[in-house]
Amino acid sequence: MTKTRSLDPRTAVFAAFAITMLLVEWCVSRSAAFTRAAPVPLAVFVDCVLVLPLAFALLVLRPAKRSLLQAVPVLALGALVAGWLLRGRSETHVLMQVVGAVVELAVLGLLVRRVRTANRELHASTADDLLLRVGALTDPMLRVLGLELAVFYYGLAGWRVRRDPRPGDFGYLETTGVGGLLFALGLVVAFEGFGVHFLLHAWSVRLAWVHAALDVYALVWLAAAFQAARLRPVMLSSHTLLVRTSLLWTVSIPRAAITGVTRIQEMPVVNGKRDTTVLRAAFGTSPSILVTLAEPVVAYGLLGVKKSVRAIALYVDDADTLAKALTPHVSDTQSLTHPGSVSTF
Repeated sequence: MTKTRSLDPRTAVFAAFAITMLLVEWCVSRSAAFTRAAPVPLAVFVDCVLVLPLAFALLVLRPAKRSLLQAVPVLALGALVAGWLLRGRSETHVLMQVVGAVVELAVLGLLVRRVRTANRELHASTADDLLLRVGALTDPMLRVLGLELAVFYYGLAGWRVRRDPRPGDFGYLETTGVGGLLFALGLVVAFEGFGVHFLLHAWSVRLAWVHAALDVYALVWLAAAFQAARLRPVMLSSHTLLVRTSLLWTVSIPRAAITGVTRIQEMPVVNGKRDTTVLRAAFGTSPSILVTLAEPVVAYGLLGVKKSVRAIALYVDDADTLAKALTPHVSDTQSLTHPGSVSTF
């Protein structure tokens, strides 16, 4: 299993300090002094907008030698809290306008810096797979955003991309009929969405257009799923088995870590329940090969979701060739079994 990262002690101290300070400011804003004494709202403003980000910089950023630009989210949070606590106070009206402009510029600067860093990481990556390149970004927010934008890339522009077959490629579309299934689902979404849109329009125009936008996104996703499956085959090299399942899963497996290769017809079951340590990497069909591993590996799913697994149940069009290619790397006691059988592990 993957290890969970514990909260950094300095971050925990700052979080406790911030919660305590904001609670105190809220109590002060409800006191009689807040409405009678002009300096009190100014003090609340200073605490939220200056003291809070300064504490974050001193307690978290400076010891870790991180950029001060990373204090911008805390500054924005302090400005939002100050705006809520000081609403209607004339003493801080001008100051809040100035802080609002500063926060906007700071957020823009932070965004530009993150985008530039992500752009350098994308250009430095040697992977020819868009999802692999985006998934390697160090910025979690841009990584999630990039993976979502990849859906639109595959859905809107994927049909124009041509990928010549390469040695070690194993596709999984030709013998499954997934293309027809996705097309049928798209027709259902389109016709259902057309009718429901007019029904909702009579009740709520806004809700009708929200539903229409969701239907359009669903159609783009279905198109992206097909194109990603076409452009992202399973790949076998001399050292690695790269399992890719359309937009759903990506996992890289060292061939030396493979301890068993078994032909199967359905997902393995343990004690009458599906084995949660097995990754289903069969797109729109039942798996045909079970690859067991010596130790868990991490599989990456939609929006960067991670899953630790000890076996991969996958489907490829040419299952016999892939199974025979993997078998020499498996010990004699765990060699390829007869097609259609399921090993216990």
